[in-house]
Amino acid sequence: MVTSGLMEFNDQPENYWAWKTSFRSVIDELTLSPREELDLLIKWLGPASKEQARRIRAINSHNSAAGLSMVWQRLKETYGSPEAVEHSLLKRIEEFPRISNRDNVRLRELGDILLELEYAKEGGYLPGLAYLDTSRGVNPILEKLPFSLQEKWISQGSKYKECNHVPYPPFTFFSQFIRSEAKTRNDPSFMISQAHYSGPTKTERPTRYKVPVSVRKTDVFSEARAAPTGSVEKRAMDPDRLCPLHNKPHALRKCRTFRSKPIEERKTYLREKNICFRCCGSTNHRAKDCDKEIVCRECGSKTHTSALHPGPAPWFSEVSADQGEEEETHETPPGTLPAVTSKCTEVCGGNTNAKSCCRICLVKVYPEDHPGKICMEFFRISNVDLLGKFNASLDKYTTPLLKLYRKRTDAFGEEMKSLLDKLDEQVSDITTHRKKTALEGLPLFLRENPASLLNMCLITERAKLEAASLSNIKKEHNLDQETIQQWVCDVRQWAVTVQSIYDPLGFVAPITIQGKVLIRELSSKEYDWDDPLPPDKQESWKLWRESLLELEKLHFKRRYVPMPLVSSQSRELCLFSDASTQAIAAVAYLRVTNDEDQCHVGFVMGKAKLAPHPAHTVPRLELCAAVLATEMADTICCEMDIEMHAVRFFTDSRIVLGYIHNTSRRFHVYVANRVNRIRKSSHSQQWQYFATEQNPADHATRPMSVDILRASNWFSGPEFLKSSSEPPQSDSFGLVNPELDVEVRAQVAVNYTKATEGQFSTARFERYSSRKRLLQAITKLIQVTRTYSKTQNVDAVDARWQAKTVVIRCVQQEFYGEELKCLGDGIQLSKKSSLRKLNPFIDEDWRTPYQR
Repeated sequence: MVTSGLMEFNDQPENYWAWKTSFRSVIDELTLSPREELDLLIKWLGPASKEQARRIRAINSHNSAAGLSMVWQRLKETYGSPEAVEHSLLKRIEEFPRISNRDNVRLRELGDILLELEYAKEGGYLPGLAYLDTSRGVNPILEKLPFSLQEKWISQGSKYKECNHVPYPPFTFFSQFIRSEAKTRNDPSFMISQAHYSGPTKTERPTRYKVPVSVRKTDVFSEARAAPTGSVEKRAMDPDRLCPLHNKPHALRKCRTFRSKPIEERKTYLREKNICFRCCGSTNHRAKDCDKEIVCRECGSKTHTSALHPGPAPWFSEVSADQGEEEETHETPPGTLPAVTSKCTEVCGGNTNAKSCCRICLVKVYPEDHPGKICMEFFRISNVDLLGKFNASLDKYTTPLLKLYRKRTDAFGEEMKSLLDKLDEQVSDITTHRKKTALEGLPLFLRENPASLLNMCLITERAKLEAASLSNIKKEHNLDQETIQQWVCDVRQWAVTVQSIYDPLGFVAPITIQGKVLIRELSSKEYDWDDPLPPDKQESWKLWRESLLELEKLHFKRRYVPMPLVSSQSRELCLFSDASTQAIAAVAYLRVTNDEDQCHVGFVMGKAKLAPHPAHTVPRLELCAAVLATEMADTICCEMDIEMHAVRFFTDSRIVLGYIHNTSRRFHVYVANRVNRIRKSSHSQQWQYFATEQNPADHATRPMSVDILRASNWFSGPEFLKSSSEPPQSDSFGLVNPELDVEVRAQVAVNYTKATEGQFSTARFERYSSRKRLLQAITKLIQVTRTYSKTQNVDAVDARWQAKTVVIRCVQQEFYGEELKCLGDGIQLSKKSSLRKLNPFIDEDWRTPYQR
């Protein structure tokens, strides 16, 4: 009953809330404990979400209620956040293929996706989808439509703009347009059958790349030149001269591909091609009428050829002298001229696995005695070496064999005569090189590897440094001590030495960065390449050179951790960054946890760079180091085949953490660009604080010896990575002294003043003992005000009358303020007012007489 109402979550963010509502509606009807609900939840999660839930359950094995709450919170952050839903929906649109003119079903699928986007946009919880109401959001979707629909949308969209006076039609109108077109095109009543439609013939377009070139040789046959036209077709269909399987000039009975097929398949092929079953060399007769003498080379039978011998094909290791080509010789009848046929040198013969790569080229030769003259010669290239420099040595011998054709004029005359008639009789003996017969005849997979191939090196033999062997790797690096001892103390040799150190993974980045720092110090002054080092730098050069010799003592394991990464319970990539006035550095470690909660840490990659020049502030350098860490994380996650469960970053700068966690203040351009780069590859929750004393990246920002580096935590990582417990961390980091930080933009505050017309309060009247004294004080105040302004003459009677008016207005404002407001606005008094029956009004002095 429980499982019938549940469905499995497919790890799609757009389906999370619907799945959660369905799941909760079923769970709320049951009385389950937190552990039972957690187990049921994990059972109905998808592959990715289930793995996260299992890790959280393992962490909270003794507190199921907390684990259940954490699982729901993790699902909400991963699949239920507006950013995740928005990204998933837009990714489906981005990956949707282009629709052709007749792909109506796919057009309907696009309409359904747009309808889902429309409802999500109208829901109001995805503010990022607001850009779909502009041309920037619609045009990428419009490009996936056929050209006819694009033209139709331009027409309807323009009409909508003119009628509604809007900059661009809303996304709702575009979605309705697509669904309407999909409904029309998928209507069964208007579907036209395309069974008899034949599309236009495709024409070959000229390619911009070079076509493959086949090397051919010239062979002479005994057929007469004046053969009838039908003989050409007959020769082309003759399986004894043109293999019908490959359409190449070799006999079918010698074709290795045909021989390797099963006997039943070979007979079926001969029956389909109407070829003789006895000789396999003619289509003009059958086996009972064949009178050719044949012998099987494998069993000696005279009833079938070697091509029809039952059983698997015996692959010979010996190669015949003709490299698998035809062995028959054809006599030319007297009085006829030989015919010339072009043959491909690709061999499919029955006795060899090699190919004849022989070719004859016309080359220009400059004689030694006459360097100003050019001699055109034919040069025969045979037995091309497939193993390059690792071949066996060649035996040199001198023989009078005629291998070159020397002639200063055109190589070909009017007719092709015998090649021997055209050779120069005065050609001297030519020195040639040939391989041994055994090495030449064996197939590649049967030949024994030369001794130099058993431990093939990564670099050439001419290199000074011998690289690691592919078959038996023992060291990660190697340095020539004799070469180091012969180094000269000049600027050129120093620069060459620093640039020649190849350390792509940054194992010895703390050592190599020291040489780069010394080069920068030299570049600040004008030195020539061949100038000797200054005396104050020679000692630094000597110490750094000796540190390179100490690198021979360093050895690293090739595996990250001593356990398979696939069977691990969790995999975390931890990156540490630090900076100084000389360099910025970052180092990455892989933290793996097995089923027994044991943690293993392995060095992945380290990198150190010189600090930007000219010098920056320390917070800027720390921020550059954080950017370097994010770039390393992107590279490692892209190159490694194993997916990381989490990526965390550590820095010892609280100022940088404040920059990354900031959401209220704005920065200047330098800091703003780098903070945006960090947030592009990570979230603020991934960044944590780590003390400088234990930060391994700190080793690559200051000089140190090899012995100190070996004893440090550069290769092993901090100690807390090896334990299951982690140090407490703060959830958020604020800006450090934002008012004094020059990188934080100053806040712009706009202040305004609002002036209100106030009244005397009757509380001030209580200071006076009588009404007479109150009127005298106010009268005196009015007289002083008028005397100060010098705009009016001071009249004692008028001033006393105005004082009485002020006192009356203050008392009326305090007790009948609401009635005065209604009378001033021309609104009838409320029925609850005690002055309603007196019919009050306001005179010119703003007093309230009664009984108008």
